[in-house]
Amino acid sequence: MHSGNKEFCFPLFFKDVEHINPRPVGLRNRSYPTRITSLKNSAKGMTPFLVADTETILYDGMDLDPISRDKFFMGLDPTPFDKDKKVEVHSPFAIGVMIVRPYVPVNESNIDYYYSSDYPDKIFPTHMERSTKLLSDFIRRIISIIKMNPEIQTVYFHNFSRFDGILILRHLVLHNDEYEIRPLMRNGRLYEVVVYFKKRMLFRFRDSLNLLPGSLDYLSSNLCPELGNKGSFDHSSMNLENVKKKRDVVIEYMKQDIRLLGGVMQKAQDIYWNLFEVDLVDWITVASQALGIFRMNFFNDMDFHIHIPNRNEDTFIRRGYYGGHADAYIPKGTNLYYYDVNSLYPFIMKEYPMPSGKPVWASNLGGMDLDSLYGFIEAYVECPESIVRPFLPYHKVKDPTLLFQPGNG
Repeated sequence: MHSGNKEFCFPLFFKDVEHINPRPVGLRNRSYPTRITSLKNSAKGMTPFLVADTETILYDGMDLDPISRDKFFMGLDPTPFDKDKKVEVHSPFAIGVMIVRPYVPVNESNIDYYYSSDYPDKIFPTHMERSTKLLSDFIRRIISIIKMNPEIQTVYFHNFSRFDGILILRHLVLHNDEYEIRPLMRNGRLYEVVVYFKKRMLFRFRDSLNLLPGSLDYLSSNLCPELGNKGSFDHSSMNLENVKKKRDVVIEYMKQDIRLLGGVMQKAQDIYWNLFEVDLVDWITVASQALGIFRMNFFNDMDFHIHIPNRNEDTFIRRGYYGGHADAYIPKGTNLYYYDVNSLYPFIMKEYPMPSGKPVWASNLGGMDLDSLYGFIEAYVECPESIVRPFLPYHKVKDPTLLFQPGNG
């Protein structure tokens, strides 16, 4: 080894080397389920949960020094940010949370909230510092509530996956060294953020919109109209100058949103429990909930098997499903007729038998009677050129464009 103009020699002996056996990778025999099984309902009752909401402002960071502005906009990326570039991002300036318990009217529940202008300017001179502080206080308040109510594990935001969750996750990543964060994402969508402390789960954030699709105004007017309407608020009018002035209006609007979300979730939880004895909190999406209810209440896997296709089977079947046929054959004219064919696949699945069970691959079907074939079949079809409006879908191997044309396919 060389250091400056001096040379140091270190003798290396074979006995100094510790032999480590490599761990085999990819050779384990993994087993995957081949069919859907029935489930045993283990729910013992409805569990309480938390609902929350946040209000944001478009923030350009111009009240920050250059280094802080770089950090705010770039996060963990050390690349310098263009200080002269006009960029605005959503930044929380108000946030609140409320406990929802079964059979307890949400009007009687207390709402804890945090507002940016409530923090003294001398200690937190910039909006970024106040926003960071209120989010930190919000997280600490959730942990405090859960310590006093250990049966609570879930915090719901409406549209957490595409809005609130992004802000919460960013804060937890940038301003948290104590807790472990495990987000669940699929296809660019954030479904859940679980917070751990020393390998023990503390709580999880979820999206009520994944369980109850629809606007909060629509859901509340149908499920809990007694709580009043959602109201309206001009979010575009908010800026750093009037945040303090509009404090009371914003807080009341946010608290009403939290009440409505609590009322909607409480009512939905009660409906599902009375109908199927399942707890709404046990599911992430309405699709997983529907499948769970079916497997627990209506499905007997001993009498009928639902096969889970492997990758080859799944790919082959999906190649036979196409999107809709939307064409205007006569773009202009008078006394035109408009034909709209809705729900073609559900109609076929309801009115006609569908292939089910474990598929069996077959080939050389050329000599068989067409009426005797049943299953998912890849076929070569000749569509006569005389057909004016061909309805047979077709697309090339490397071209995703869906075509409806006469000829061979």
